[in-house]
Amino acid sequence: MQSGDLSNAPTFRYYVTAEVVFHKAEKSEESKTGWFSRMLNRKVAWTPNLRVLSHLWRWSSNIGARLELVFYGDLAEDAEFLWELLEKSAANPFSDWHEFESPRQVQSILPYRPDLMGVIDLPERSAMYGGRGLRLEDIR
Repeated sequence: MQSGDLSNAPTFRYYVTAEVVFHKAEKSEESKTGWFSRMLNRKVAWTPNLRVLSHLWRWSSNIGARLELVFYGDLAEDAEFLWELLEKSAANPFSDWHEFESPRQVQSILPYRPDLMGVIDLPERSAMYGGRGLRLEDIR
């Protein structure tokens, strides 16, 4: 906004993958199903990493960029539940969320999105986004 007028300048945004934000915790429970048989149940729970959320919040407010959460892979099935979990916590730095089938789909839209400045992803996948691939260690 300049001199009271609305600006047409696009808001710069960064995609952050859900694997960066959530911890995977596996729980296993053993239950008895008969006299001599036992059954092992494994449950996977995703919990938000508050340290990462705080770091992303401070970084985005310092540079004035918008963060959007990206779900794909195993987390895409639970995207709505995990988003609600973030909304209930007081540490949600994201303004929106998107669901994609694979990281390749995100990679394919990068040339057509001039407002998308980068993708913050795991270190082993950040190179596939070229110059727009970032790791959590790269942002300060």
